[in-house]
Amino acid sequence: MRHLELILARDCPNVQDARQLAQAAAEARPGVRVTEWWAHDPALPPYAQDYGSPTLLVDGVDVTGQEASGSDCCRVYADNDFRGVPSLAQVLAALDR
Repeated sequence: MRHLELILARDCPNVQDARQLAQAAAEARPGVRVTEWWAHDPALPPYAQDYGSPTLLVDGVDVTGQEASGSDCCRVYADNDFRGVPSLAQVLAALDR
C-alpha cells in the first residue's frame, strides 16, 4: 500500500485544493493511505520537515522529486503553468513509481 502525505500550513490558501487533489489521487489509486500533517507539528516526521505548504509526499518522497527547501514559504508548482498544487498527473505518476 502506498502512503500519500500532505504537509500543510494552517494559513496556506491552497489547503483545500491539496486535500481535493489527495482525494482524487486516492480514488484513482485504491488502497492509497492519505495522512495530513500540519507544518511545525512536533509529531511531523523528520523527513517531512522543511517543506513549504502544500507538499505532497509519496512514501516520504516529494511527488515532484524536489528536496526540502528548508524554507517555510508557500510552494508553487510548475507544470505548464504555476499553480499552488502539483498536477494530478504528477501525483499519480509518483504513486505508480
